[in-house]
Amino acid sequence: MQQYLSQQKQNLTEEIRRACRREAAAMEQKNPRASDLFTLLADFSTRGKMIRGSLVSLGAGLVAGEAPPAALPLGAAMELFQSALLIHDDIMDRDTMRRGQSTVHHYYALEAAKYGTDDAAHLGESLGICAGDVAIFLAFSLVNEAGLIAGNHHELVGLFSREMSIVGTAQMSDVAWSDGWGDPNLAEVISLYRYKTGRYTFSLPLSAGALIAGADRRFRDLLEEYGELLGILFQIRDDELGLFGESEEVGKPIGSDIAEGKKTLFYLMLKKAAEGEALSVLERIYGKGKAGIDEVRQIRKIAVSTGVLSSVETMMDDYKRKAEAVLDQILSFGIGREPWSGYLRQLLDYVCRRNS
Repeated sequence: MQQYLSQQKQNLTEEIRRACRREAAAMEQKNPRASDLFTLLADFSTRGKMIRGSLVSLGAGLVAGEAPPAALPLGAAMELFQSALLIHDDIMDRDTMRRGQSTVHHYYALEAAKYGTDDAAHLGESLGICAGDVAIFLAFSLVNEAGLIAGNHHELVGLFSREMSIVGTAQMSDVAWSDGWGDPNLAEVISLYRYKTGRYTFSLPLSAGALIAGADRRFRDLLEEYGELLGILFQIRDDELGLFGESEEVGKPIGSDIAEGKKTLFYLMLKKAAEGEALSVLERIYGKGKAGIDEVRQIRKIAVSTGVLSSVETMMDDYKRKAEAVLDQILSFGIGREPWSGYLRQLLDYVCRRNS
C-alpha cells in the first residue's frame, strides 16, 4: 500500500499544482496577490500524505478495477478541502506549526511583521482565512470538473456540499466545547469523531470514488460505514499521539490539545478516573493555554497510572473488530478487486498503528 500511496501522492501533487497554476494565470490580471497565494496553497496542500485524495481512487478501483479519469481532479479537490480546513483550524487553535513548517496564517504574520504592520498577528489570521476560503472555492471547481467527466455532476456536487457542511458543524461543536461552551459526554465525543473525522476523511472519498465508478447505494453505504469506523479509530489514535507522540513525528506541538482544553476521549476518561492530587494536576494544566513537556509528562503518568491508556487501547480493539466485520460485508459483494481490496484491509491496519 505504501507504494500505491506514494504513486497517488505524485499524481495528486501534479494535479494540484496544475489547478493552482491555472487559477493563478486566470487571476493574475485581477489581483497581484493571486500568484503568491496559489503557490502557497500548492506547496501547503502537497506536504501531507494525501490519504484522502488517494482514497478516491481506491473507492473507484474497488468498483471498476481501475481509477477512472475523474478520480484525479476529485482526489485533488479532497486535498484542497483538507488544506482549507487545516488553515482555518490552525487559526482557531492558534497553532504556528503544521507539517513541520509555519502554518499559513503564521507565515502571513511573519511576512506582515517585515513590513512593520501594527498588528501583524491579526493580519496574518485575516489573510489565512481568505486563503482557506480560496482553497474551498478551487476545490469545488475541481469537484465540478470531475462531475462533468464522470457524468454525475449534480449528485457529486450535492454529496460534497452536504459532507462539508457536516464537518463544519462538527467543528463548531469541537471549538465550543474546547472553550467551555457545553460539556460533552463520551457518546457525544465519539459522535464528533464519527462526523468530523470519519465521514470527511474516509467515508466521503471512498463513497465519492465508488460513485464516479458506478457503484450502487448499498455498496456505498457500507463503504461509508467502514469509513466512519476508520475515522473513530483514526481520531482516537490522533488523541493518543497528541499525548504520547513526539513533535517531530506528529508535525505539530505535543500538548496542544491539553493547552487548548480540547474535550478529547482522553480528557473525559482522565477526568472521570483521576482523584485527589491527580485530579488537581488535570485541572491546573488542561485548557490553560500552555502545556510544555513537563506538563505533558505529568498527564502521561496519570493516564498510565489510572488505567486510562489501557482502556483507550481496549476501546480501539473493539472498534477495529467492528470495522473488520463491515469490511467482510464489503468484500462479500464480490465487487472488491485486487489490489484494491487488499489496500482497503491495509488501511485499517495503518489507521491503528500510524505514528504521525
